[in-house]
Amino acid sequence: MSDYIGDLLYSLKDNMLIPDPSLEVVMSDIFDEGLDTALPLLTVVDDESVALKGLALFDQDQMTGKIDADQTLRLLLMDKKKSKTSTI
Repeated sequence: MSDYIGDLLYSLKDNMLIPDPSLEVVMSDIFDEGLDTALPLLTVVDDESVALKGLALFDQDQMTGKIDADQTLRLLLMDKKKSKTSTI
């Protein structure tokens, strides 16, 4: 199951559907002043699969909210670190 989730996260990142969930990026965002972290929010579909539900939003190390998949795409399109194109 962990390989499946890892592959899912890499695929979502490569298709620009989620921000980079790597530990290096997340830790940098947590400790940099003025940056907040967004991590994939997954939901269990059945005994063998999970799906992207949206993003969990963090202020430092506290989850402060969540957004759905449509709002996630909008957030990524506004993010200056991302490319100007995305796969829908």
